[in-house]
Amino acid sequence: MLDKNRVTNLSSNLISIDIARGFASLAVFIYHYGVGSIVVKATGLSAFNALSLIGATCAVPLFFAVSGFCIHLSQLKQEARQENISLNYKNYVIKRFWRIYPTYLIVLLFSCSVQAMEGQIVDARDFIIHIFLLQGFSIVSFNSINLVLWTISIELMFYLLYPVWYKARNTLGLDFSVYLGLTITVVSWIVCAIWLFPYSLPVKWFVFNLWGAWLVGAWLAEKILKDRSMFSSPLWWISGVSAIILTVVCQQIGLFTGRGEVAWASIVTILWIWPLSALILGEKWLLSFSKQWWCNVIKAFAICGQFSYSLYLLHMPLMYFRNILWLGITSTMMRSAMWFISFLAILVISWISFQLFEKPFMQYRLK
Repeated sequence: MLDKNRVTNLSSNLISIDIARGFASLAVFIYHYGVGSIVVKATGLSAFNALSLIGATCAVPLFFAVSGFCIHLSQLKQEARQENISLNYKNYVIKRFWRIYPTYLIVLLFSCSVQAMEGQIVDARDFIIHIFLLQGFSIVSFNSINLVLWTISIELMFYLLYPVWYKARNTLGLDFSVYLGLTITVVSWIVCAIWLFPYSLPVKWFVFNLWGAWLVGAWLAEKILKDRSMFSSPLWWISGVSAIILTVVCQQIGLFTGRGEVAWASIVTILWIWPLSALILGEKWLLSFSKQWWCNVIKAFAICGQFSYSLYLLHMPLMYFRNILWLGITSTMMRSAMWFISFLAILVISWISFQLFEKPFMQYRLK
């Protein structure tokens, strides 16, 4: 049974998790907005390509690691309140629905409207696939309406699989159930590498190719609540640095290209566990720093983390809408000004979306 005091001390709204979400959503936004390439052109320094690198390769795995952590942490808190190891399936489904689907549906309709403004009518079959969150399993629909909506399909599958894993965790124990999930993921990699190469996007991001890594996020939530001693050991941090170095070496020699590409996202998701654990363990310091005027970077990431879901979903259709607005503009100076203003406007609109739609739905689900 969990220690109630420790569960209570780990508040519902962790600034560390908000920072991680904010960092991931901004990284994806900066990548899609082309900030890195623009800065490289302006300065002539290729090092600024790194601004896009994280969003291109590492941000979505960070979202998956945070997702696994938060879903299991929520259930662990429920256990502590009820003093009972059980999952209320009805409440679980209702809460997950109100958290993701209403905002998702609003963004989906907005994305279709922007496509219509561009003269592209959304195919009815494609729209139905998106309504039922199946785009992550369709080659045609994977990136068709909104470039990022495929990840919501994968998240939905994680949510559906969680009760199954939770039952296994209660029966087999935390560590063994996570090892089992990782084994299923490795088997899925092997099957895909043998029979489904070259990979389509739905194969590359197939849920079982990622599930074990997502469960490592859930493992982190329970370990931080139950057994923090392992995180004070130098071995934990040495193993993290070693894993990152080994991954970089393997990537450089081409292990994660070709058939090995299917494993890349899961490996990166697991690697995020070490930085994520450092953030969560430093929660008190982050809260203290965030109250100081000189820590505006921490505040900025934390605020972005609060509306990260809206920013993640909205930034692509808003970018398409920007492209419609500047079609007739030929002045380089005007286009540059619009580029900068649009960047800030997308952040503001995403925050407004959070306040108008996402936040009320989140409050409603708690009722």
